[in-house]
Amino acid sequence: MFVRRLGIYLAHVDSGEVVVLTPKGKIIGLIKLPEGGGTFNTNVAFGGPQRQTLYITESSQNIIYRVAMKVRGLKLFGDKE
Repeated sequence: MFVRRLGIYLAHVDSGEVVVLTPKGKIIGLIKLPEGGGTFNTNVAFGGPQRQTLYITESSQNIIYRVAMKVRGLKLFGDKE
């Protein structure tokens, strides 16, 4: 799970999806893994130079997906600008 100011990105295990929720829990989006790319996604994290890349781990096939995002993840403790 990864929390942003405007939303929560949650790896929906065994669904092949990342669910995007408002802070109040309303579903506002879904990010689907590619067909045939496994369904056992276990974690998400923002990274990259501007924290605009979402990394999604998929455990059954040992894949890390990288998705370019329009939104920026929050700065984590210890991150440098």
